[in-house]
Amino acid sequence: MKPKILFLEDSDDLGLVVKQLLEINGFVVERCTRAQAAYEYLAKFHAEIDLIVIDVGLPGIDGFQFTEMLRQLNTPIPFIYLTARAEKDDRIRGLKYGASDYITKPFDIEELLLRVRNIIQWQRPRRDTETKTDELVLGDLTFFSRDYAVSIKGASKEMLTRREAEVLAHLIRFADRIVKKDELLLEYWGSIDYFKGRSLDTYIGRLKKVLQKSDVLTIENRYGVGWALTVKAGSTVGSRP
Repeated sequence: MKPKILFLEDSDDLGLVVKQLLEINGFVVERCTRAQAAYEYLAKFHAEIDLIVIDVGLPGIDGFQFTEMLRQLNTPIPFIYLTARAEKDDRIRGLKYGASDYITKPFDIEELLLRVRNIIQWQRPRRDTETKTDELVLGDLTFFSRDYAVSIKGASKEMLTRREAEVLAHLIRFADRIVKKDELLLEYWGSIDYFKGRSLDTYIGRLKKVLQKSDVLTIENRYGVGWALTVKAGSTVGSRP
């Protein structure tokens, strides 16, 4: 089955050209020109979508506001920005929202195709795995992969962003071992970049605050290298389907 992309772009000139180029290169593309229309489409057909490509400078509800709307759908679909807004603050803001990439206009179509293919190839196996294992238990923490949520000591669920959930799952997978910053950037962002690194730092800071409620888990800095999720001796790890 061909990968399917939801493309949110209001400019007909650019929108039609990019849509045609993506389709020529093996993608199915559903294009929307307004955020509300894209949201309504996702609400019905989100299971069919492999990637969302978002223009920030949309009329009415802009691309950043649309990203906030995506959280209401609680969907694991990766998204990237394709926008003329190249300012540092906008790039950091977009990556903090959990974007897999932030591509500025003008752009090289070959580079766009490679980035899109890479993201979809990385995300498809991960999404398949997440459907097989819903809950992972480590010490007093229960991680809910489908819901992007955690519960500590049996308390009510605390919601995470998609990117926070991915980073936490990676740290859990390699608990008590050093996870390099560059490793996380390459795995989930696809490249090592200053802005993406700043975004990752923000996610780690948020996860540290979440785990402050745990008696057995701590994210420790390994300065100049990365982080380690340390587990108090005697804690158990397991999963529930």
